[in-house]
This record gives sequence, C-alpha cells and structure tokens, in this order.
Amino acid sequence: MKKIAIVTINDTNNYGNRLQNYALQEFIKRFGFECETIYFKQKKMERIKTVVKNFIKFFLPTWHTKRIKEIRFKKFNEKYISQKGKNDKELGVAKNQYDYFIVGSDQVWNYTYMKELEKYFLPYAKYEQSISYAASFGVSIIEEKYKQTVKNGINNIKYLSTREERGREIIKELTNREAEVLVDPTLLMSRKEWQNIEIKPKHFEVKKYILLYFLGENEYIDEIKDIARKYKLELIDITNIKQRKYYTFNPNEFVYLFNNAELIYTDSFHACVFSIIFNKPFFVFDRKQKDVKSMNSRLDTLLKMFGQERRKIDKIVDNEEIFNCNYINSKEILEKERERSKEFLKKIFE
Repeated sequence: MKKIAIVTINDTNNYGNRLQNYALQEFIKRFGFECETIYFKQKKMERIKTVVKNFIKFFLPTWHTKRIKEIRFKKFNEKYISQKGKNDKELGVAKNQYDYFIVGSDQVWNYTYMKELEKYFLPYAKYEQSISYAASFGVSIIEEKYKQTVKNGINNIKYLSTREERGREIIKELTNREAEVLVDPTLLMSRKEWQNIEIKPKHFEVKKYILLYFLGENEYIDEIKDIARKYKLELIDITNIKQRKYYTFNPNEFVYLFNNAELIYTDSFHACVFSIIFNKPFFVFDRKQKDVKSMNSRLDTLLKMFGQERRKIDKIVDNEEIFNCNYINSKEILEKERERSKEFLKKIFE
C-alpha cells in the first residue's frame, strides 16, 4: 500500500486549517492509500522559548480560556488526523518512508508569517515524489527579496496546483511553469460527510442565530446587532474570547454552527467555504488586520467560482435579499471541481 505524507500548517487553534487537513487526508484515503500528516518538531531553543512564553501567558486573564481551546483542538487532532512529528534528521530520510509528499492546502507559501518557509517546498522529498495540492501564497505580490527563495522552492516540486488564480499567475511569472487551480480540500467533502462529524455543543439551546467569524477587526458589530434585533436572532461570535462558551468550541462544533446558522458575517475564507457547502446566506468583508497584506485573491477565486461575488461587501446592507443566496448551480460546480481534483491526483498516482 502506498503511503502519502501531507505537509501543511499545523495550527493548534485554527478551524479552517484543521478541517482542511482532515479533508485532504480523507480524500487521499479514497485512493486506497495510507496517509499521514507531518509536522515539524521544534528545535531545543524554540522549545525553551515556548515554555517561557507559556509561563508568561499563564498570568494573563485570557490564558485559561485559550488553554481550554487548545486542549479541545488537540483532542480533535488525536481523533481525526494521523500525525507524526519529525526533526531535521528524520526529514532527511523521510523520502524513503513515503511514496509521495503533498504540500497544501492553506497558506503554506505565505512568506509574511511562515517560519521555515523552505520546508514547505519539500526539499527533503525526491522531485518525482513532490506534489502541491491547492497550495496558497496568501498574498497577491511576492516582495523582491523573497522572489528567489520562492522560485527555487517552486522548482523543487514536480506536480503543481494552487488554490487561487493569482497563485497560478505567480508561479508562471517566477518560473514560467504551469499550475492547476484546484479547490480547497474542505470542498472535496460533501455536506453529508461534514454532517457526519459535526457535534452539537453541550447545553447549546440557541434556535436561530447570526454567526460571526472575524479573524481581523469587526468594524460592523453595532450594525450587525441591529440586524439581529430586527429579525429576532441571537448573535454568536466564536472569535470573541469574551464569549467564552463559544470561543472554546472545537472543530466539530464549528461545523455544526455553520450548518445551523440563519446568516453568517465573516472575513474568513473557510467561513465562506462552509457557508457554500451548507448553502447558507453569508456576507464577507475584506479583512482589517494590522500589518497583514491583502489576501483577497483566494476569496475572489472562490466567490467567482460559485457566482457569489455579490456577497462580498464593504458596508452592511439590510433588505429582503440578505437571507437569499442563490445556490442553484453549486452542486453541479462542486461535482465538477471534485472530479478535477480527483483526476489531478489520479494521473500522478497511476
């Protein structure tokens, strides 16, 4: 049996990252392969710094709440994702332990915040073993000082695909190579498959609600509260640490919230993905986050694919259309894109 290694961001408290990792794993297993996610072990000095930082954070008022969330994410990882940590020495012999390495999805090539960026271009794999699946740069422009690193990294990888149109253009500009644009792994699973892992949170009695999921600043909260009052809906904000009982929800509960929301406001790519999967009305804003470069390309590609460009707004609207999202063609689009992804990997594996 072939064994595949996934290399992706292994974030302890990011819903989109954990769910896309799980989805790609499950998609690869459909080919009859064994699948394992590699994460990079911290070096000794990094471990010491982490211990010191955690000790300092212990005295912060929000530490306990964040710790609960981390523990619940860790339990999700242990139950749903097969993982193995590797140090540099172990990575050096990894090419003999796996048949293929797949980097992606998520912003694995975002040089603005990725530590050890080079490792996400699979330098420890043989060229013929290396695949990128819907890998994302996250940004639309590669700064001059990073261009050579990114160019060399891309040229390490034989089979190329990205998550957005701009990613394909960057690859072409830097290397003159072609790449396919494929959907995020979360879209490879059906609504029913996601419903199979969703869990209703304990003591959750809210019947009708607006779901908020903002990774940057939410400048629209007062206006959204007005919408909630007008339509007699509760407000659930899972990124607001002050709403502790929601903030600590695990990925299974995150899926449940999207499946049962009446309306969603967000600045998150994966929030849009799950809104589309469950055919929920949503609105997405550009992310307002200090020192973070524009990430609009991935959103623009997603919204264009599903004909939802009008759901991207820069101010709150209130009319009869806010609860009406046209998903008439979404099933057909999803089937087509899932087949394209299947064929991309099938040609490689065969």
